[in-house]
Amino acid sequence: MVMTFDFVTILLCVGVFLLVAVVGTLITLSLIYPRLGRIFLRVIAAVALALAMALATWPTVSMIRKEPHLRPIILPLPNSSIGEISEAYGWSGAMAVLGGLALGFSFMGGGKKPEGTAPPRPEPTAGDLPPPIEGVPR
Repeated sequence: MVMTFDFVTILLCVGVFLLVAVVGTLITLSLIYPRLGRIFLRVIAAVALALAMALATWPTVSMIRKEPHLRPIILPLPNSSIGEISEAYGWSGAMAVLGGLALGFSFMGGGKKPEGTAPPRPEPTAGDLPPPIEGVPR
């Protein structure tokens, strides 16, 4: 039995492989260099939030124009497209949550202080003063 694949399936498989390779590389670099990881997360957050706004604007404009259906976005996966208003709002919400989480995680951690700095000393209070010496004006 010989298996044959069409050109789109081969491109999809190669694309998924490259995407997984890039994501794996970014995760590895992020673990080695945490500052670089925070930068990657902020880029991902910006892209996800931009997609969320685009996917929320698209059905809203369609409803204002009183168009009965959206012009579908055909995704490269079998039987997948965004063609209904509810699907667009659902994907918009998912992208907004993804962007918000990525942005929140990008600000976590990284609060380490350099080893050479000492914590600030507390202000002296009245109880810390030595008792007065007789004959010495204060």
